[in-house]
Amino acid sequence: RLEEAAASLEYALKIRPEDPALHEARAKRLLRLGRKSDALTAMDRALFLQPNLPARREYAEFLRAAKSSFEDDFRRDVAAAIGAALGKKDANEGGEPARILLDLTAVHVNPDGTTKTFSQNVIQVLNERGIRMYDRFGTYYARGEEVLEFKKAKVTHADGTTADGKLSRHGSKDDSGGGEYARASVDLPPFGPGDVLEVEYVK
Repeated sequence: RLEEAAASLEYALKIRPEDPALHEARAKRLLRLGRKSDALTAMDRALFLQPNLPARREYAEFLRAAKSSFEDDFRRDVAAAIGAALGKKDANEGGEPARILLDLTAVHVNPDGTTKTFSQNVIQVLNERGIRMYDRFGTYYARGEEVLEFKKAKVTHADGTTADGKLSRHGSKDDSGGGEYARASVDLPPFGPGDVLEVEYVK
């Protein structure tokens, strides 16, 4: 029956190829058939034809997440960099508050013109000023247009032990705010000089 329904939608789209509702219905049928990639293509077409529906955009994001994790395509393996940083015993004569080991930002542009951003940050805190700077790691997001989700908040201590912070999610595509920027932060576990922070987020 699902195959028959999908075939009927294919026929309807030959008659009305610019109907976004038909593309959306086709996407949902294809997902039920296990064809996630084809379903995402159909939903992206529906968004291209009618981009101003938040529920449709969120469904496309769901399909994209089901297909593959966006951040997995760009995340760097930082274990070696962290190990090297923890092994350094230099005196930090310049008095710098922190050492940036990685500052990575990847942006994906969706067919409807919206974007998705992944950020991976790895920072070694060097002194008390660095502790104050990174006590609450934060970033900005556009209310009503972006959803900010922290994916990692980890501390690797100078002795090699680790601790994970509480992850959080901020905003909704249905929020009012008209693109007004808001700041959100993630709570990191306690850390001291020499420790390495890892923060990842997607928005």
